[in-house]
Amino acid sequence: MKTTGLMAGVALGCAMAVTATAAPGTAPTLKIGDPAPALEVMTWIKGEPVTAFEPGRVYVVEFWATWCGPCNAAMPHLSELQQQHADRLTVIGVDVRETIKGEASVEAVRRFVEKKGARMAYTVAMDDPVTEPMFNNWMTAAGSHGLPTSFVVDGRGILVWMGHPMGEGIAAFDRAVVAAVAGKTGDLQAARERQEQISTLNARRLREQALLQPLIEAQQRQDDAAVVAQAERLMDTEPRLTARLYVAKLSALLRMDEAAALRFASTQAADDAFRRRMGATNDARYWSNVGALIAQQPDLSRSTYQLARGYIQDVVSAGGTDFNSWIYLAKLHAWLDEPARALAAQEKAIAITTASQREYPPEFLSGLERARVEYQGMVSNAGRD
Repeated sequence: MKTTGLMAGVALGCAMAVTATAAPGTAPTLKIGDPAPALEVMTWIKGEPVTAFEPGRVYVVEFWATWCGPCNAAMPHLSELQQQHADRLTVIGVDVRETIKGEASVEAVRRFVEKKGARMAYTVAMDDPVTEPMFNNWMTAAGSHGLPTSFVVDGRGILVWMGHPMGEGIAAFDRAVVAAVAGKTGDLQAARERQEQISTLNARRLREQALLQPLIEAQQRQDDAAVVAQAERLMDTEPRLTARLYVAKLSALLRMDEAAALRFASTQAADDAFRRRMGATNDARYWSNVGALIAQQPDLSRSTYQLARGYIQDVVSAGGTDFNSWIYLAKLHAWLDEPARALAAQEKAIAITTASQREYPPEFLSGLERARVEYQGMVSNAGRD
């Protein structure tokens, strides 16, 4: 039996979610050392409204969205900072680009924040998702188009730092907050260099987003032939997009013609330059990536699922500790009517995430559990047959 409710595996390597559609290459007009813009929020969701920056008080203005995994991961750390420096610091999380059918979804954001509770223990506001004054006056003006982005405003009301509050940027972010709370200027030159890096990176991302737009629209139309055509149009000229284009083309081919898809995968496997661009420097890693893409496609042939299972099994048998490999292996066992093996693989994925020190978004963890329950149900049903 096959089930259509299986959870797709989720890779959590993305550091930021790109949200903007501004013209690539636009120079920032808001820079480190400038006075911070006004707080023109649509509504306050949690905490006391902040109508103006109080002299002597430090503010972190963090832009986030409910659908942004990295934003969720940053929330506990922001809460810790708020608690540690409560007498001098106000953290304000500003939700942006949050709509349902084109209209502001205030209640959805309010429910999300209430559910977070102590994990989001700081002031929360919401930008107008239609006119976007906060996003435009802060994010776009500063050359940042990815979430989350945090801005540090010192006791003089001056912008002294901006960037990602987690990952590689967490140490610089923490130093900027501590310096501002202590009444020190901090390293403004380093902050300016970081802003320039962010602006350059986001300009590149926006350019890539524009190039990919026809492919994305074809995917939304579920026009696989057009997806293949668009991917082929860019694959030779945009090496930075190799991984994205490869995934799009192979996934579309799997839905159109499994044999053609497997031939394409084999041809690309023999291309060393291509594999280097993909970051798949050995056979096992390359073919496990192919297996992961196959695992996410319903209604393929049993032989294709068996091939994919073998690809991923080679990786996990060698001691692989990547939870995604176990998630995809579980899905493949399920497609092959092997519910007990599917359940065991899913439980291994959950064990890996549980043992990790990494902070995972709650919706990701709940998705893992939903899949486990589904596989458990398949095991129970098989026992009754």
